[in-house]
Amino acid sequence: MDYYSSIADLRRIFVRFDSNGDGKVSSTELRLFMWSVGEELIPEDAASVIQSIDLNGDGLLDFDEFVRLISGKGDKEEEERELREAFGMYLMED
Repeated sequence: MDYYSSIADLRRIFVRFDSNGDGKVSSTELRLFMWSVGEELIPEDAASVIQSIDLNGDGLLDFDEFVRLISGKGDKEEEERELREAFGMYLMED
């Protein structure tokens, strides 16, 4: 976790993604975040990233899956690298 000093930082970011407060990040919420930091993520790519990390098969990212995504332990390397960079920019601006 190069960009993050603690799990608390990750939790704070996760809560901001989870706009409906359900404890999960949907592909729509992921796309909205990317848009907010000036990046575009098409629906298919957002769904693909989530699918590559979604351990329980519910089509959403819970906090543990979110940590897995930004720690670089998924399958979609280029898309995930871009997401991790965007998360890093967001954390530095916050």
